[in-house]
Amino acid sequence: MFPVLSRITGISTRAFSCLTTHGNKTVLNSACRGRPLSSWSCHLKASPACPCLIQWNKNTSNRSYSSEQASGLPMITSRDLLHPDPTVEPIQAWLETINSLEDNKLGLLDLHPHVFATFPRLDILHRNVLWQRNYKRISMAKAKSRAEVRGGGKKPWRQKGTGRARHGSTRSPIWIGGGKALGPRGPRSYWYVLPEKIRAHGLRVALTVKYTQDDLHIVDSLDIPSADPGYLQDLCKERYWGESVLFVDVREPVCLFDEKQKNSSLSKMLKRCRSTF
Repeated sequence: MFPVLSRITGISTRAFSCLTTHGNKTVLNSACRGRPLSSWSCHLKASPACPCLIQWNKNTSNRSYSSEQASGLPMITSRDLLHPDPTVEPIQAWLETINSLEDNKLGLLDLHPHVFATFPRLDILHRNVLWQRNYKRISMAKAKSRAEVRGGGKKPWRQKGTGRARHGSTRSPIWIGGGKALGPRGPRSYWYVLPEKIRAHGLRVALTVKYTQDDLHIVDSLDIPSADPGYLQDLCKERYWGESVLFVDVREPVCLFDEKQKNSSLSKMLKRCRSTF
């Protein structure tokens, strides 16, 4: 499993149009507009004028996917996909390196279309976000009842003969300074169980959106030459990754960098999406 870098940004509905790269320019492929994410790859064809576009070939005899090597690339990474769908084309992404500040491409990596080409369900993503915000939330709000408020043991006046309403205590909820009726009785936990199927679906939707918006970068290794915080700052600035970057499957010396920074966070790659979604 290769490490993944994802820029934490907002989700835009315009990102679901097919964007292809011609050299240093990003071009909108009009043939992909309005089509499902799983059908985008069929519109990418190789051409002599644009060697960065390749045509994906599918080998259905052994139930695995492979891709042809693009011109000028030193390597191509291909692997067998578990339970491939013969009707869905594979997804490919650039394999990068962070050993230098230059944006060097090492090759292309096959990605499973069921993970990185999921139909964008924003409702599923919203449920996951609410669950993440609430399952660790504990409310400490607490209000005193009439039994906990100090004083009020004596009856304010006699039951009959005064012409006033009858009361038994000045700490009743209808009195100023009295106890709170049905008030919060903290600590209260907002924890609840979100089905694992919904969590996994939300993770696939998030990865698909990040991949479509070109905010997901796969690198060969997270071993950086130096633990100097300025190195990764210059790296993010040079490659236009934004101010907020999430590093997944992090090892030393990146952890030393994170201790001195406030705009970065670390996360370990989990086989099952119990803590992520």
